[in-house]
Amino acid sequence: MTRGGFSPVHDGDVIPEDMFEPVATRISEDVPLLIGSNKDEGTFLLQSDAELFTLDDAGLRSRVKNAVGSDDAANRVLDIYRRTYPNARPTDYWVQIYTDRSMRTRSMLLAERKAALNKAPVYMYFFAWDTVGFGGKYKALHMAEIPFVFDNIANAEAMTHKLPEAQTLADKMSSAWIAFAKSGNPATKDLPQWTAYSADHRTTMIFDNHPRVENDPARELRMFWQEEERRQGSGRTR
Repeated sequence: MTRGGFSPVHDGDVIPEDMFEPVATRISEDVPLLIGSNKDEGTFLLQSDAELFTLDDAGLRSRVKNAVGSDDAANRVLDIYRRTYPNARPTDYWVQIYTDRSMRTRSMLLAERKAALNKAPVYMYFFAWDTVGFGGKYKALHMAEIPFVFDNIANAEAMTHKLPEAQTLADKMSSAWIAFAKSGNPATKDLPQWTAYSADHRTTMIFDNHPRVENDPARELRMFWQEEERRQGSGRTR
């Protein structure tokens, strides 16, 4: 399988098979999984893009067309994102499209395949807390949840400014990760009921100042990218 970037090497020995392609491996079928993504992964992953924060409509359309391969497909992508985020800027649209296509839908695919084994549970989260450093332009960037999970936001002052609400969220998230490490279940008394993920319900914990549970959040976007994947005949995990 051809991959870009970096990834574990399927060597037939240490990693004897692909862990999630075309289905989740049975090797770890009895191991619970906690998986998720961040709302604005792309602001960090695209930071070397000199034009990212000055993108205009023409530049956005050109990028979307290059990403999906045709004007018709670009129109479909832009239509659905403009309906979902009617007040967004071209930069916001490109970050969301990149994030959803490369990170969020892939996380959901892995969770779906793990859940399909009907063995150990898988729990899905979505980190939506907008960081406040760097002028706020990076929002809920890639890896932004890490200081909250490990309850060390004081070491990420540039992103959190040690805000009281950041510490409150860190208390809740770190407790959930500790509970998961201990028992395989991230449920705590300070969070809404967080049930396991499945293709039927797609239960997702949204982490923000007021954590909440949603079933199949952003359903229209998920279905669009799944259909686009099928249309292109890809099916690869990235």
